[in-house]
Amino acid sequence: MRLPIPTTVATIAVLALTVAAPARAHAQQALQLNQIMQGSAGDDAPAVFTFNAETAGVLTVVVRGDGDVDLQLAVADAVGQTLPDGEVDQDLGGDGGAEQAAVVIRAAGDYQVRVSTWFGGGTFDIIAGWISYPTLGGPADPD
Repeated sequence: MRLPIPTTVATIAVLALTVAAPARAHAQQALQLNQIMQGSAGDDAPAVFTFNAETAGVLTVVVRGDGDVDLQLAVADAVGQTLPDGEVDQDLGGDGGAEQAAVVIRAAGDYQVRVSTWFGGGTFDIIAGWISYPTLGGPADPD
């Protein structure tokens, strides 16, 4: 049996939207520098922390998961594009919940720190520090 063209087109459009839908995220919260914060994430719902850089510099981020949670860490610009060297999944010391990074931020602006899990969900501690160093500044990302 052949479907009428309008139904087929509508079905394809719905399937395309379903596949392209972005992962949902937990509510965003401001990243408090030099303070241990708690968060929770799932493989389909990363925790998102926001950060405003007033100059170029280096953002350091450390996360430690509770229990057997396997974490991933990403530092991205305001629209979610991961920065160069901004994606981390090191499993330090063989611990899937132990991640840390020092990421160069080349321009002032708003940024995101995303923490997600590989499977299931879990809770974690996160702490971040900022070194303002305007000399690291570079051209803005063209896109």
